[in-house]
Amino acid sequence: MKKKQCIFFALILIIVVSAVVIILNIPDNQQTSFVVDGNNWSGEVVNGGSLLLELNNDDNRKEWSITLKPEIFVSDYHNIAGTISEFHIIALNDGKGEMVFQCTNDDGRTDKYILELSISRDQKNISKLIPFPSKRANDNSNFRGGFMWFWWFILVCDLLVPFTMLIAGRMMWKHCPKHINGVVGYRTRRSMKNIETWKFAHDYCGQLWWKIGLWMIIPSVLVHVPFYHSDEDAIGNVSLILVIIQCIVLVLSILPTEHALKKKFYDDGTRR
Repeated sequence: MKKKQCIFFALILIIVVSAVVIILNIPDNQQTSFVVDGNNWSGEVVNGGSLLLELNNDDNRKEWSITLKPEIFVSDYHNIAGTISEFHIIALNDGKGEMVFQCTNDDGRTDKYILELSISRDQKNISKLIPFPSKRANDNSNFRGGFMWFWWFILVCDLLVPFTMLIAGRMMWKHCPKHINGVVGYRTRRSMKNIETWKFAHDYCGQLWWKIGLWMIIPSVLVHVPFYHSDEDAIGNVSLILVIIQCIVLVLSILPTEHALKKKFYDDGTRR
């Protein structure tokens, strides 16, 4: 029994790891070189790896500066050329982030704007440029947390299946329904033969779900770690694949339980 369970758990880990490898090797077909122009700014991405951002300086009546930087890209130099403030931005890591720029006018009034960039996962290229300014950011509340809330939300959702198996497994194992019924409990043709098969099935499946749920928590968390700075699409795809795998494992747990019932009892429900 223990040997078969170890094999079952090993298959789960192999499936999860294989899914992660497949996801990490999905090719990125995003555009890597383009030019985007706005009313008071222009941005040019060359070979996908760096961005030259030019901001209108209005005859030096405005002064531009960076007030908040993400971890995935950085400005390595700032140059003022006539009426243009130039910022050279390079990609450091993969994912999506926001850089807050502050514009100080000649009357002392300041405005803040957010530049949002998405960097491809595989080649670390700046692959998406949101029109600047994409939104006003007169306080940092728009930036705090950024889109990371989505990562945390998806992580919590993807832990629902493992924790459900933990709780439901514990309930079946320790608190088997006293009467055979068609509403609550482990209900199959073999398990519902008599009260003895009913209790055995709940005890076996309950312990199995408890162990699988416990084993599934760590891989489910680790799968999300490489995508902490990724965009919503990548996180969503990972979540979808992970949930499908979790549901497959949940359904497949019926097989060892039915095999144990068949090994322990005859077809009429009497003990072998």
